[in-house]
Amino acid sequence: MGVVLQGEEGLDEANFDGTAYNGGKSGKALGRPAKVASYKPNNLGLYDMHGNLWEWVSDWYATDYGGTGFARDPTGPAKGTQHMIKSGGYYNNGYETRAARRFPHEGGNTAVGFRVAFVQGD
Repeated sequence: MGVVLQGEEGLDEANFDGTAYNGGKSGKALGRPAKVASYKPNNLGLYDMHGNLWEWVSDWYATDYGGTGFARDPTGPAKGTQHMIKSGGYYNNGYETRAARRFPHEGGNTAVGFRVAFVQGD
């Protein structure tokens, strides 16, 4: 799967502040949220997985993810006091818009959205 904002990708692939990460293409930022699917999808066909708006996720926040380390799709602790937001917003730099950047949701941030997911049965 391709990872946005790594290597040569940049503002043509995600909505962020224009300061690229790890050799990505920097440039003039949009400066506001973009419409869904304004950028091409990733290799899984998913749109806007980096930048644009922080995504609120159902996982509980923990500084160490409950000791899960680098497990695939770690869910963190079974309960907590704050949910997590991830993947940065249009006003963040390329480093902050990586999927690995996760923070507790403090509330009051208007640049947070959520993704509706549907799991198709067998």
